[in-house]
Amino acid sequence: MKKSSIYRREIVWLVFIFAAAFSIQRLPAYSIEPGCKGALISSPDQKGFTKLPPWKRPLWQVHTTYGLYGVGGDLGDRFGMSSIVGLELQRQSPRHGWVWSLRGGHLFGAQVKEINLFGDIATTSGDIITANGIFEDYRLRQFGWFVEGRLGKIVFPMGPQGSGIRLDMGIGMLQHKIWIETPNNNSPQLSSEYKRGYDRLCDGLSLSQNLTYHYLSANRLINFQVGLDLIQAFTRERRSVRYDTGLPAHGERRDFLDGLKISWILPIYERSEKTGLYFD
Repeated sequence: MKKSSIYRREIVWLVFIFAAAFSIQRLPAYSIEPGCKGALISSPDQKGFTKLPPWKRPLWQVHTTYGLYGVGGDLGDRFGMSSIVGLELQRQSPRHGWVWSLRGGHLFGAQVKEINLFGDIATTSGDIITANGIFEDYRLRQFGWFVEGRLGKIVFPMGPQGSGIRLDMGIGMLQHKIWIETPNNNSPQLSSEYKRGYDRLCDGLSLSQNLTYHYLSANRLINFQVGLDLIQAFTRERRSVRYDTGLPAHGERRDFLDGLKISWILPIYERSEKTGLYFD
């Protein structure tokens, strides 16, 4: 895949996200007050409204997340479908509704596309022979981590209070490598020290954009977030030399993950001194 076509795809996604966020932000928005059936939040100058007692808003949230991603760019040449499982801690501004968050997760996948990974220490068919003269039952997997800080906001409130369409932007770090597993542990050429020369360790700066639906139920029992998660990482290979070629490989890489992320939310509520309004 040519890099120019990859960039065009990412630009199309970004334009779509910003256009959607701009469009829905201009629509009228209403939210349901927690625990008050049929209640609406509105401005104090509207007639036919009565003040409600103070309510508790979720200023802190803990998210357990899972995402399934298609990969592109240089990452797509090395791995297949990828997953990220992790945690996210969020803090909501009580005044302006901005959400600051820190998320981290484990990147993994079962498909490794890299061929001739072991060079001369493997047979022509790619097998590794152990010290006992038998074939090593080695396995290759994708392994890595991802951490970032994010800033977001609900641009279109929809549903119970604190729910709606949300846009987030993030910056962080992404690392990935080929995990080489040798169950027999009897191959000197693939000891822990030598695996480092074959694992293609890469890391670098990452950017992300999320467009999701954020839902917090009035009874606080069902709370989730689901939507698009786009990640672009600008990485380099970090090992000084590849053992299979004897050459360094420190060229710039463009690693892309585009997928669907779902989170289960544990909200931590605080009481607010502000009052809500409902129809009299």
